Amino acid sequence: METIILLIFGGLILWGIIAAIVEKIRQPIRDKAAQEALKDFDIQKQKEEVLSVNNNFIPEEMKCLKCNGMLVRRIGKFGQFWGCVNFPNCHLTKRKL
Repeated sequence: METIILLIFGGLILWGIIAAIVEKIRQPIRDKAAQEALKDFDIQKQKEEVLSVNNNFIPEEMKCLKCNGMLVRRIGKFGQFWGCVNFPNCHLTKRKL
């Protein structure tokens, strides 16, 4: 009985070692594939594309006339108003829409 348990336990350890070796072999292959897939990826270009697409879905009455940004509801000392999301670079405000 002890021999069977030792054989099973030894087999499990052997499978664990084999799995670790296979993982060590596969990791560089996965890293190289990931680098290859991302070599042409330009994060700045992707940001500009997302912003341009999102900007096309903003209704005209919600767009800032100065910078083409989006107007958001804000609360100031005189109550609620609409202000440009690009504040403090843009100071456009509207009382009502």
